[in-house]
Amino acid sequence: MKKSKWTAMILGTLLTASLLCFSACNPQQTEEQDPSIPDMAWGGSVSDTLKALDTDTASLGEQAVLDESTGAGNVVVMGVELFGQKTEGAVLGFDGTEDGKGAFRQAVLYYPDNADMEKVLDELKKQYGEPAESLSLTDSTGNTETLTTADGHQYWGGEAIGDKLDDSQKKALREKLDSSKPDIVKGLDDSQWESYLKNPSVTVHWSTDFQSVLEQNAAEKLPDSIKTSKNAVVLNARYLLEAESVK
Repeated sequence: MKKSKWTAMILGTLLTASLLCFSACNPQQTEEQDPSIPDMAWGGSVSDTLKALDTDTASLGEQAVLDESTGAGNVVVMGVELFGQKTEGAVLGFDGTEDGKGAFRQAVLYYPDNADMEKVLDELKKQYGEPAESLSLTDSTGNTETLTTADGHQYWGGEAIGDKLDDSQKKALREKLDSSKPDIVKGLDDSQWESYLKNPSVTVHWSTDFQSVLEQNAAEKLPDSIKTSKNAVVLNARYLLEAESVK
């Protein structure tokens, strides 16, 4: 009887230790993963982002249009394969940072006319799930835009930025957004602020009828095959970077 009692105690201890190890060594995902491009972290520096595509600004030459002091601007990388198809080119957008390294904020992937965009769509679904029926975006001025999934356009959204911030961070972000506006522009009212906090941290747009909107200094570096391309995937982490700025 004693032997059985000790055996049970030992087995119970081992089981408890195993469960503790499982929890510690195999942590569960507690936050929803935001859509991203493999090996390219949102907010990453220009150097680290380009490294994931096996290139750098020196190799790109005039296709890298960046502010020397902040790293803000655009970089064009031609012919990279992403989401199962070769692109005509990828235009990567960076916000400026105090250290001058830049922060990766947006990717516009242009695909050739003969690209299999259904395959691209399938790859996006594998990574991000089924598209949203619609996404509602409220910017820092209170303007709201609704993006609706339809023929030729599919949308995905990441976790709401309000779910990423605690109360003190939300207060800091609201103050930061309000302070960045000219005095004649009012800040967000409470209703607009609640809508802003519901913004998806990252948006993804798949399109076979894309209307390209590029800054002039980026567009003039692109070949006509990209400027006129209707096939595109756009990933934008604007609201994620705004939220991360107060952490």
